Amino acid sequence: MQVVIAAALCLFVLVWLQRWIYKKYWDRGLEVDVRFQQRSVLENRQVKVDVQVVNRKALPLPALSVVFSLPQQLTEHRSRQRNLADTFNRNELFTLFSYQSVTRTLTFMCRQRGCYSLGELMVHNRSLFMDREDTALIPMDRQLIVCPDCVNMRNFVRKFQYLLGEILTNEFAHEDVFLIRGVREYRPYDSQRLINWKATAKLGSLMVNHYEHTDSRKVAVFLNLAKNQLGQSADIAEEAIRLAKTWCLNLDYYGIESDLYTNGSETPHGDCLKVEKKDLVQKYMNHVDEILARISCCREEEEFFRLFDSQIREHSRDCFLIFISADSRTLFQEQLIRLKGQTDKFVWVIPKSSKSVHNIRPELSSNTVFWNVYWRKEEQGEVISL
Repeated sequence: MQVVIAAALCLFVLVWLQRWIYKKYWDRGLEVDVRFQQRSVLENRQVKVDVQVVNRKALPLPALSVVFSLPQQLTEHRSRQRNLADTFNRNELFTLFSYQSVTRTLTFMCRQRGCYSLGELMVHNRSLFMDREDTALIPMDRQLIVCPDCVNMRNFVRKFQYLLGEILTNEFAHEDVFLIRGVREYRPYDSQRLINWKATAKLGSLMVNHYEHTDSRKVAVFLNLAKNQLGQSADIAEEAIRLAKTWCLNLDYYGIESDLYTNGSETPHGDCLKVEKKDLVQKYMNHVDEILARISCCREEEEFFRLFDSQIREHSRDCFLIFISADSRTLFQEQLIRLKGQTDKFVWVIPKSSKSVHNIRPELSSNTVFWNVYWRKEEQGEVISL
């Protein structure tokens, strides 16, 4: 009987002691981190999330749970099921021995463009005998930017081949002698008046000035996200955003300076977003991707031409204008007709579905191009037209 009592007493002391040890030391030397492997990724592409746990002490952690929230736009790589809530909790269970580090990589699919944040983590730990649970909150600040993808490039080139050719072949007849782009080597047909003698003496060969053209090739892209009707599908707005990205990407590829303006904003009353290439030294497309990814609202309360009146007036003098807009209401068309009285160097691209109805004024027919919206049906691997 005494042996039983002694054994029970020893067991009680052992249980109490391990509870006290885990209460005091379980989170000492513990490091937990959850991070995206990429800062930005294209929509409908994979993104990897690393969950790293480091135990820098002799005390083992037999059951450590890391709980964190992910946006519902991220789905398991092998699962096509969407979550109904705005976020869903992910619970990762680890068993850590003394001085052990474990990294687990999870793969998700980014179903929709946007900017997503990973907030605080909740860490749960159980003692050796699973009779005590401790919890800690770890602040996090991780952000993932899901950029819009391009539209189908084959269809894009086929639809806008003539327009692209017109922009690309728009060469200018004379140079601006007051604006030097740089210097280059002398060619037999160059005038001797173009020789830069300082550069020639420095480099040891004949160098001539290379001037800018008096009218630079430039395009302004205006993205109007105002809805044409209450029943307009969100897919049309998303396709309009992809179209704007595709235009900027192609123009940048051919070395044509382009500016992007949109009435999209991050918040209902936030500033309209824009990218002006003259303000950027490099990484122009990175700025375009980030701006288009951040759009979550539309400034519909103000008329589009009033929002960008100064930009449209400034660019209409020496730029080609591209308007991407599914909004074909009377006021918008009247503004385009008024613009046509000043310049004919613009095109109106209308993203549409089979259910869309657009009554285009005859005056604008030569400046209008329709773009049929497509989306990919993942389950059957086929492209369906809206």
